[in-house]
Amino acid sequence: MLLVNWSFCESHLLGYDPDIVCHTTSDYYEITVDQDGSPTTYYSRSAVVSAERLFGRHTRCFVASADEPVPGSVFKPDIFIKDAWPEAAEDATIDYRDESRHLQRIKGALCGDDSFNGKYPEYHGGGRVKIERHFGGGGGEGGKVVEDTGMSILSKSICEQLDRHPQRKRPPLRVHKRICTKGIGKPLKFANSGLEIICILADAMECHWEIYQRCGILHRDISTNNILFSGTGSRVKGMLIDFDHAICKKDKDMARNFERTGTLPFMSINNLEGGKIEHSPLDDWDNSEIE
Repeated sequence: MLLVNWSFCESHLLGYDPDIVCHTTSDYYEITVDQDGSPTTYYSRSAVVSAERLFGRHTRCFVASADEPVPGSVFKPDIFIKDAWPEAAEDATIDYRDESRHLQRIKGALCGDDSFNGKYPEYHGGGRVKIERHFGGGGGEGGKVVEDTGMSILSKSICEQLDRHPQRKRPPLRVHKRICTKGIGKPLKFANSGLEIICILADAMECHWEIYQRCGILHRDISTNNILFSGTGSRVKGMLIDFDHAICKKDKDMARNFERTGTLPFMSINNLEGGKIEHSPLDDWDNSEIE
């Protein structure tokens, strides 16, 4: 019966994403990102991060360009695209950990300050992915455009049935999000010297503090994976990325109180112990491995 139901599923319910198309003959991806209501196409040679897991965020990251690759030419990406399924509120207006919202706020506060160019991911579009669905099966014209979420896949009626069953629990809502930012970098492990690492971390710390002071946004997930760099020697520049655990100071009371966030090896002692002290900028850097 399960196989029969699968055979009647719409393609996106089986995992097909119509906005990311792999051109196998030309060896590149064509990725569509929403920019202020208009679809914009980018091109990528490959995914630089691909979490191929049955459960979780299923994060995929691409370095991309607005220029379509030409056979025999050098591909020069300058755009970073993050595609993931994080847990989120069903109502976008109360999605207090929405990364695209944070990045837009950061861009508005720092874009006029040349001293921070290249030190943070500059928002270029994206957010919640919407998809055309043909309810009841079949294709054709006239589909309904809905947000691509766990609920839209399971259907609201199935979720309500799970809520009524005492022995079952509705899975947390995951929302498909795709974010496009300008600026790409290399991981810390490719730094050429200890001096470069010190300069990179100094840039990341300065950016972290300025974002907290000017935007009221606390990162809450500082780790070696979330600090990149560009340039070498005296021109090396650090970049702080990945704001999907971040939260605004004014929204702290709206999120879960004293929640433990971040990458486990990089959590502060207060965070690990589940202390009742509010997460602060110092908690973000209370990490002996980075220090």
